[in-house]
Amino acid sequence: MTGPQRRALEAIQVGPKTARQVAQVLWPDSPAWQKRTRKRLGRNGALGGTMPMKAGALLRRLERLGLANEDSGWWLASWKGLQALEGIGA
Repeated sequence: MTGPQRRALEAIQVGPKTARQVAQVLWPDSPAWQKRTRKRLGRNGALGGTMPMKAGALLRRLERLGLANEDSGWWLASWKGLQALEGIGA
């Protein structure tokens, strides 16, 4: 498990979080939170819009490893994920 994967798993260990909330835990001071996703024809995108997508990709990797579960946009560590954090198993 990589460092960012471990930190994301620790973030969802304490309770369910959305991808945006996980991104805020992982990268609270990132300058990307102040960047717009698009700027054209006077239509601006969301501030920090790519940050939840990055966290979502990280969470999907954890899900493929069996370490996290998602339900309607809310993420929580699986039993296997909790064991991995404690150093038991995986």
